[in-house]
Amino acid sequence: MIQTDHALFVYDEDNSSDLIEEYRTEVNLETLVIRVDDTLFTKYYQLFRERKEKKRVLRDRLFGTTQLQKMIGYINTYLQ
Repeated sequence: MIQTDHALFVYDEDNSSDLIEEYRTEVNLETLVIRVDDTLFTKYYQLFRERKEKKRVLRDRLFGTTQLQKMIGYINTYLQ
């Protein structure tokens, strides 16, 4: 779990693997996804806004960083 001031992201077992982890939450009718990529030298965190369009799942990349605290700070600012 990843907790911010305005949201709680829970582990998504369906879309995760040994090296890629995904956490998701729903806030204000939006689905937000944090993707943690452990294939690089350091972990890389990406934040996406996810939406469904018919049968497709589309993701808009909002932010990316190697530091979890920067990601949490961005999410807190984004959700205000």
